Formats: sequence, C-alpha cells, structure tokens
Amino acid sequence: ELLQSLEVAAGGLQPASKSVVPMPPGFMEDFAARHEADGLDEVAEPIVKEIARMVRSASPLGEYHTPLSILAHLVQIEPMSRVLVSLKSWLPNLAEVTGRGIELPGSSWLGPCFCVSSVPDDLVPSQPSVIQSCFSNLESRRQAELAQSMSALRIAGRAVQGDLFAIIKALLGKATRPQAIKWLAAVIEGNGERGKMVVDMQRAASHGFFVNLNAVLLKLCNPFMDPSNPNFWSRVDPRYIACNGGVSFAADTKLGMTAEEDRAWRDRIASSMQTSSSSGG
Repeated sequence: ELLQSLEVAAGGLQPASKSVVPMPPGFMEDFAARHEADGLDEVAEPIVKEIARMVRSASPLGEYHTPLSILAHLVQIEPMSRVLVSLKSWLPNLAEVTGRGIELPGSSWLGPCFCVSSVPDDLVPSQPSVIQSCFSNLESRRQAELAQSMSALRIAGRAVQGDLFAIIKALLGKATRPQAIKWLAAVIEGNGERGKMVVDMQRAASHGFFVNLNAVLLKLCNPFMDPSNPNFWSRVDPRYIACNGGVSFAADTKLGMTAEEDRAWRDRIASSMQTSSSSGG
C-alpha cells in the first residue's frame, strides 16, 4: 500500500479503494530520517524491487514515468538513498550473473530502469510494442505518418533519459556518490561482452539499456564537454584513467603511445600521486 500511496501522490494511479490515499508531502522524508537505522531497508527494498519489475518490460509508449518519478523522489531523500545503495539488490556481481544480470529486477533495483527503450530487445519484449504500434503495415502508411511516429519516439526517449538522469544525478550527491560511481563503473566493466565483434546478448545488457546509459553519461559530461571553456581543465583530471579502480583501460588500443610508454606514464602518475599523498598535498 505504501507504493500505491506514492503512485497516487505522483498522479499515476487512481486509488482502487478508500484505504489508499496520496502520500502526504514530507511524509517519506520524515519517515526515512526517523527509521534509517531501524528497519528502513525492509520497507524500501520491496518498493524499489516492485518499481524495477514495473519498468523492466515497459516501452516508452507505456507507463514508465510514474515509477521512475517515484524512484527519483526516493533517491533525493538522503537517508533513503543511503539505505538503497546498501541493499544487496543495488549492485550484483556481474562476473557471476553476467552483464545481462544488471537488468534483472531481482538482481538490481536500478538496472531495469535503464531498459525503457524503443530499441527492441529480443529476450524481453517491451509493452506496448514499439514495432507494432509505430511501424506495422509499413507498405500502406504515409511517409508523414512514419515521420510523426519517429518524432514521438525521440521525444519519449528524451523523457525517459531525463528521468534516468535525475535519478543518477541525485545518487551522485554527497551521501551516495562513491556507490553511484562504483555502480556506473561496474556496469561498464561488467559488460565487456559488448566490446566483442559478435556479442552474446544473453551475457550482455541490452542495446536499449546502453543507449540510455550513454545518454545519461553524456549529459553528466555537459559541464566539461567544451575544452575551450575556462572551467574545462579544472573539472577534468587526465590522470583518472591511470588511477581509477573501477574501469580498466588496459585492453584499449593506444593511439598516441606504445605499450611501454603507457606503462611508464602510469608509473609516473602512480609515483606522483603517492608522493602527493604522503606529503599531505
């Protein structure tokens, strides 16, 4: 009933009975603050798992906005967000469950949210079907009608990505920033299968998942996408690829240096950072 109350408050559900009332403003914030260390995880996990189940097979033509809006609201509440990223269902071990595992509602409460896409997934068809709704009977449809369908899908896709960006942006706040960065890195690293010439889609997250993830990551990069911006170099640390522990670049082809030069550069960076750390800089 708690989730139903949140849905009614978000405007996505008409109460089926008088016992379901809209969540009062501020109730969840107060509840989370009072019970963070007193069973909040037992209340929160069923809610986010149900949200994951609701959106996993939803297309941009279906009902996805209300569940994602509820999740965005929950992760903006610091005590709630701290509890959510501590759940076992926050980040599965993708080495064990493969990259596709991030999309399973039972494995991750956040991953399925990235599956709302107009890109077809043969393993888990979305509903309503984008192909059936927008591209059936192509021979008999006018070009203008198809163009309108394409435009509607682009708008819906941007709306989905906007909701996802709001969720990730909130999770990158002070309370949960390390866990959010770890989640993003683990999803990328755990989907190395997608870098192969022939991808086994049973072992990799779907195309739609990564279309959405890429869009969110690019939007996060907007503040420093322009090197001519005077703030660019104050926001970008080129040493990151040498010292981050989340994503490995070892197998990437180097265009500007040999493997030996790359190793020497990484050694210099590591030595410099160690010296800086020991001197308190």
